[in-house]
Amino acid sequence: PAQGSQQGDRLRFADGGDGWLVSGTGTVWETHDAGSQWAEDSGAGTVTDLEATKGLVYAVACVNQACTVERSVPEQDSWSQLPASSGHGALNRLQVHGSDVWVAVQSPGGGPGSLLASPDGGLSFSQHTACPSALGFANLYAVDNNVVWATCATGTEAAAYRSLDGGHSFTQLSGSVPLANSASIAGVSQTTAVIAAQALLRTVDGGQTFTSTENNQGQWTIVGFTTQVNGFAFDVTFAGQSELWRTDDAGAHWHVVQFP
Repeated sequence: PAQGSQQGDRLRFADGGDGWLVSGTGTVWETHDAGSQWAEDSGAGTVTDLEATKGLVYAVACVNQACTVERSVPEQDSWSQLPASSGHGALNRLQVHGSDVWVAVQSPGGGPGSLLASPDGGLSFSQHTACPSALGFANLYAVDNNVVWATCATGTEAAAYRSLDGGHSFTQLSGSVPLANSASIAGVSQTTAVIAAQALLRTVDGGQTFTSTENNQGQWTIVGFTTQVNGFAFDVTFAGQSELWRTDDAGAHWHVVQFP
């Protein structure tokens, strides 16, 4: 459904039929037939991030620097603002797992970034200091309602962090190397995670050490898991080609996905 120069930035499905696509301009498109047909959904406003879980979809919608979290039930095709999310200024990264919702907050004064955490589907939020930089989170990834992996951007590089208390506090991973600001991270447990950066870096000891599991001299931009063993990563090679990679052993080994 893209129009003009629109580009799809984020694609999420809540179930086998209901999905949402966010364009580079913040426009939301929705499908209810597994992607056969799409329609523009303007109810959420200008969306900067979107996630789906347990038959619900959440979105961060912003007007200038004023942002809120919106929630929708697929069958209703309408959005409702979660009141507890307003008044925090610039929100960026959104992550959901079951009824738990996390939203990153950027500090306008240059101080540490913080995180809004909700255990009840966004009805109430508590705020916690998280990233040491006002640039805040480059990536958030929840394994369950307690374990959250993250990367924080500083402007020159990023560092990896982990929370074991649902995002109330984060500890920097001692074994991670300096990372690009765009580095992303995905976990399958409280001990095992993969960082997508200049290479795919994997830890199995909670971030004390990392090993390179795939390095083709390109730039890895996205990594995520669909089960505790199956995962995917997106790579732009040194020659500028885009590749999708897959793992079937929790990130220990990877292979290129071949398309017809």
